[in-house]
Amino acid sequence: MSSDRINYLVRSYAANSATEEEVEELFAWLRRREGDETLHDELEKMAAATAPDQDYDPAYWESFIAKVLDKTGKTGQPAESDKNAEAYTAVRKIYGLRKSWLHYAAAVLICISTAVAVILVNRNRSGEPMADGYRQSTNDVLPGRERATLTLANGETIQLDIAQGAIVKQGNLSVINRNGRLDYEGRANNAQHHTLSTPNGGQYQLRLPDGTNVWLNAASSISYPVDFIGAERRVAVKGEVYFEVAKDIKRPFRVDVDDRSTVEVLGTHFNINSYADDGDIKTTLLEGSIKVISDDKQVVIKPGQQAVSGASAGASTPGLKVIDSGIDIVQVMAWKNGLFNFEQADLKTVMAQLGRWYDIDVKYEGNVPDRIFRGKITRDLKLSQVISILEDVEVKFRIEGRTLVVMP
Repeated sequence: MSSDRINYLVRSYAANSATEEEVEELFAWLRRREGDETLHDELEKMAAATAPDQDYDPAYWESFIAKVLDKTGKTGQPAESDKNAEAYTAVRKIYGLRKSWLHYAAAVLICISTAVAVILVNRNRSGEPMADGYRQSTNDVLPGRERATLTLANGETIQLDIAQGAIVKQGNLSVINRNGRLDYEGRANNAQHHTLSTPNGGQYQLRLPDGTNVWLNAASSISYPVDFIGAERRVAVKGEVYFEVAKDIKRPFRVDVDDRSTVEVLGTHFNINSYADDGDIKTTLLEGSIKVISDDKQVVIKPGQQAVSGASAGASTPGLKVIDSGIDIVQVMAWKNGLFNFEQADLKTVMAQLGRWYDIDVKYEGNVPDRIFRGKITRDLKLSQVISILEDVEVKFRIEGRTLVVMP
């Protein structure tokens, strides 16, 4: 069967538009190819020619791949019942398959969209079942969740994973906390500042008084006035934060980043990554136009470009440069869409992401293994499930309380 035909059948099935004959054709082909080790390579070639799907919904595709595997008769019945059961079940079913079918599951997801739930690289193609030891361990760490602290102008703090509803009333202003999102409704008519901060293992959403939407990754913060008064809208951030700025031509929106850089916008979508352990501030533009100012230098970037300020920005323009090609927007935004994106990431980069999301320390025994990862994993898995997947690239781990030990 040609690649074009396979691509058509998979996409038709995913869209629920395939005829009964087309569904049978697809799964008959899959059954015939179960033991074919070239299946993964063929589907990856198809994926390389497929444009990324900006509307990727991890929950939908997890459900889809589980349904695909069920129809081929290669999966068992789900056994988990905790709050992560739906996402875990899809991954758990993949665990139980022979390696060639594990390749297929990942490749089908690639074929449908380059934003996949699970892709393994440097795979061992021995055909042996995956090790199951970590999933049986009681020494495990749960994934991060919606939790944050709101600090008021008087220094009072409110734990947002506990307090719900209208948590602050100030004149005509109400601050509403509901389902992992903080909303400012009404006008305060003063410039008092609040700070929203997430710990390691936390994330949160915020709607500012002007209608700007903000997403905070783990170990991040944003300080802002409870009402934007005057000729500008100004906030300050640390860590990683994504903005969808409400348009207001008369009042530009300015973001001070970790006291080292400033981003100026009118109305646009962009992501700022300023984690201290990375050393650089990376501002990536998805929509609109922004100006990035660092020290005495400034640049204007367009959608798909990234401004980098910091030690690695290069000697030609010390402290600030623009990367205008090769920026993977899907990878930049993976955290907001509930994914780890480890495409071309080294081990330390991967461990830094896991450390923040699972609120763990990472310790290395011996030299740091020289490994490059490819692929994506949903962020709602337990730590043991994630490292079971990562061990396929011949790196060994063990969990000691809230410390992940990396072994060569």
